[in-house]
Amino acid sequence: MTNQIKIIISFALLFTVASCNTTPYLDVNARDSFVLIDGASFTVVTNKSDLPANIDPISVELAAEEASRYFAAMGFVESKQNNRYTLELTVSTKDKLRFDDYRYRSYYGWGRPYDIDRVTSVPEYFLRISVIDEEGSKTLWTGLTKWRGRSLSGSVNLDDIKESVAYILDQL
Repeated sequence: MTNQIKIIISFALLFTVASCNTTPYLDVNARDSFVLIDGASFTVVTNKSDLPANIDPISVELAAEEASRYFAAMGFVESKQNNRYTLELTVSTKDKLRFDDYRYRSYYGWGRPYDIDRVTSVPEYFLRISVIDEEGSKTLWTGLTKWRGRSLSGSVNLDDIKESVAYILDQL
């Protein structure tokens, strides 16, 4: 085998592994053989009153509006009374522990003794969208995604919100 073929195969394998590992996080679960009735009414609820202080409530409201638009585009009708389905948006946060090893900070030597073995936390934000059947009070379908916010408030711009909601609801 020539070196050019080995390089091309190595690059193709590296590209494949990298592309498989960079997809957004998504976890979907559903009841067996659930069916959504076309044209049924729905409402959207959020956990806005129970949000942790580090989550931006405007981002949650924008996600609820986007979920409402997306579900209405699927042929469902939004109604506050006599709704068949409830879209429940739950946003929460959890700190993920990360080990930082600063010992090899530069080419010229070791780090300071107090720099060894630091543990820091990184906030992760979760968005769960659930479809609940109001007649049976059962959750029919649920989708979960997570992200790391660009700021301490976990706020996300409108395009990222649209993409996340569409990414979850496309699995429906």
